[in-house]
Amino acid sequence: MKFKLNKNNIADGAQFHKKRKLIVYKNGNTIKVCRNKCKHQGNLFTKTKNSHIVKCPAHGWELDLEKMKYTKPRGIDLDQELLESKIHDDSILVIDKNLKSNIFYKKQKQTLKNKELRITHYTHATAEINCGNFKIITDPWCEGPAFTTGWWLNQAPPTNWLQNIASSNLIYISHSHSDHLNIHTLKKIKTLNPNIEIIIPAFKNKSCDNMLRRIGLSNIKRIPFLVWQSINKDCRYMILEDFTGKNDSGILIEYKGYSVLNLVDSHNLNNGELPEVDILMGSFSGGSSGHPVCWENYNQDEINKILCQKKISTLQKIIRMISITNPQVFVPFAGYFSELHPADLEILKLNKKNTLEDVSDLIEKKFSSVDLWKPLPNQTFDLSTFSIQNKFDQSVNDHDFENYDRLYFDNPYYDYMSTLKSVQEYFDWAHYRDDKLILHIIETDQFFNKTIREFYVDFKSGKVSKTIAVDGNNHYLRIKVKSHIFRYVLAYGFGWEEISIGFQARLFRNPDIYNRGFWNHFQDKLPSIPLFKELYDL
Repeated sequence: MKFKLNKNNIADGAQFHKKRKLIVYKNGNTIKVCRNKCKHQGNLFTKTKNSHIVKCPAHGWELDLEKMKYTKPRGIDLDQELLESKIHDDSILVIDKNLKSNIFYKKQKQTLKNKELRITHYTHATAEINCGNFKIITDPWCEGPAFTTGWWLNQAPPTNWLQNIASSNLIYISHSHSDHLNIHTLKKIKTLNPNIEIIIPAFKNKSCDNMLRRIGLSNIKRIPFLVWQSINKDCRYMILEDFTGKNDSGILIEYKGYSVLNLVDSHNLNNGELPEVDILMGSFSGGSSGHPVCWENYNQDEINKILCQKKISTLQKIIRMISITNPQVFVPFAGYFSELHPADLEILKLNKKNTLEDVSDLIEKKFSSVDLWKPLPNQTFDLSTFSIQNKFDQSVNDHDFENYDRLYFDNPYYDYMSTLKSVQEYFDWAHYRDDKLILHIIETDQFFNKTIREFYVDFKSGKVSKTIAVDGNNHYLRIKVKSHIFRYVLAYGFGWEEISIGFQARLFRNPDIYNRGFWNHFQDKLPSIPLFKELYDL
């Protein structure tokens, strides 16, 4: 899509164009144009005292318009927002290749038969969507913990979840986080149907593909973004990309002209360019990060303030998405987890989340015409009648903490990873570099009471050592981490958000700037084969 902006009277610095939500930055003869959307959650930037720096008020992200790079957090570029522009004498021609007209065109609605289009909630982000005789399962997590032992389901799935999922036509997995790509659940599904079709987004890296293949699932289809995939003459779906700069996605399903949009965890799905839909499904609780409750940068009052801001931000996202998509029904899901492990009771008390009552109050206040379905396990919403059907064969949660603890404590390479030589092998394998970052690892027992060992990694050289000099030019990151979890993640080549999102560490950074480049690398850019190749098969 192309459009023109008036070039007259553009002064040096940042100029905000409200109608098109753009920022025009001028410095002498240089003019650059970008979207006025923060990559994190799509909020608008505001000016700062510095003419070439704009700031997102929601979470403090700062964008340097001169370099078109974020200065907070570190390690993320603006490749999605920077727009191609051609400068003429009196105008600026802006070319936005990401805006595609009529991509969401709707088919005419047909009459639905009873029970022809249904959504059945299992637990957390797992749902069964029936389009006629075609059954789609989203993000199956019905067994065991997620994020090592950090997250546990607080809604037990239906008793027949395994048979139902294994007999589905396809499974959609939105991203690589283990509450969506859950090893324990998928291994069970594989025992019943190893050839089940799984669709995943065509992310640039292949961390999802690789994890599924390690589990033993091979019927995997990478689906490009913004391309309709036809199931039959009545049904089609499309995968949408989250524009936050992290690997995340949502899915739009259309059947006989009726549409269901599953946002999953996305904060800025398709950069806010979304269609109107009948059903909108999205996360609601927040609290899905170790920040700030696991960070030692903050006192208790500061933690409470940040948590309050995050809860509000999550509710504001719901407002924004409902305003864009104008659904008849909103479904709050992807938030049914708790920090139930005995070692994490402190986190359970600290990590306050939004409740279904908070969402209900929000919908009633802001969107009186929107219905709210607060789903229970094995409860079905029928779009033909807009009615809810309850079933009562819900299983009982048996979290079996000891059994899953044993999985991590029995890591066959725990003792091998006790030497600096083996740790050096791991960081050579990971191959991450940062001219400023010093990482300080302190391994502890399960309750952070006893130090087992500590070491440093200088990412300028990649070298591991027992001691290191840290000065004002360095960015310092200290991670106190449960030793059995840390060495398990290293040995199996898993992403480090199993540690950070899983509440398995206590962290401190100086300066207090999120290093997106570091966390992205150690979550989604690690080599596909672990350091110990015999641990590839899961």
